Amino acid sequence: MVTVPHENPKKLRIAIRLPGCLAIALAAAASLAAPGEVSVSALWKEAETRVGISVSIPSTPQLPAYERQGVAFAPLNVVESRGGDAQDVALYLRVYTDDFLKYPRSFVRKVYVDWVAFVKWLRVAEMPRAAAYLRSYAPTTMAPRGGMVYDVQQGVTDRAYVRRTLHHEFFHFIDEGVQIRGNEHADWLALNPRGFQYTGKMANFSRTLDHPAPGIITTYSAKSSSEDRAELFAALMDEETYPRLREIAAEDPVVRRKIGYLVRFLERIDPALGGSYFRKRLGEHWQALTQ
Repeated sequence: MVTVPHENPKKLRIAIRLPGCLAIALAAAASLAAPGEVSVSALWKEAETRVGISVSIPSTPQLPAYERQGVAFAPLNVVESRGGDAQDVALYLRVYTDDFLKYPRSFVRKVYVDWVAFVKWLRVAEMPRAAAYLRSYAPTTMAPRGGMVYDVQQGVTDRAYVRRTLHHEFFHFIDEGVQIRGNEHADWLALNPRGFQYTGKMANFSRTLDHPAPGIITTYSAKSSSEDRAELFAALMDEETYPRLREIAAEDPVVRRKIGYLVRFLERIDPALGGSYFRKRLGEHWQALTQ
């Protein structure tokens, strides 16, 4: 498995015009499906219909308006019956659909995510990336728009990695709609133990929540306040992490305070993704995780 950091090391604020060059190259993919299998085309249509976000597969190796920001990738091959990328795309589409259905439609609208693109060999500033988010801003009102880009080959054999990456990077997209990426969150910093400092160092994906320090659920969380928030959000959206998250929260009051803070942050964006939502997801464990 290839594990790569999630973040642009230069902390670029990525802003582009909405990518009109994102062309769907799936029409011929229906013939890929063997008897009893679901075609890439059918999975793509299902994702768009059920999640409510436009799904794109770029037909060119780069987004022209984005090239100056150092983002590059290769287009996927979903029309060859042998040696193509259809299997990886199908797996990613399935996981994406299942996990993005967790978000209320109203929340998706309020964070202004217009599209999701799937690619391979994604690089940011020449560094491999599992995902990136692209924000654009209206020239007069500066209203945020944009979308997500996911590399279907990074960690594709590890569903836990794919799920966490989906939610982690989406939180960066959400977070920048409130605060410019690269800035520290003063109120979040105040939740940390006295004397705590983020490391600023990259770390590989941890399959489990390793809880390396008080208030920090993974080694990657220790890099910055933005990564700390994104890792905790991803854990809250992935049921497989709940047993370990409950263990950590039971012994770590800083993590409990951060969970409560993060839920209130989301609730201010849309009450549909607030306390009542997570209370239903976490059931009897809700109070223990936030008190």
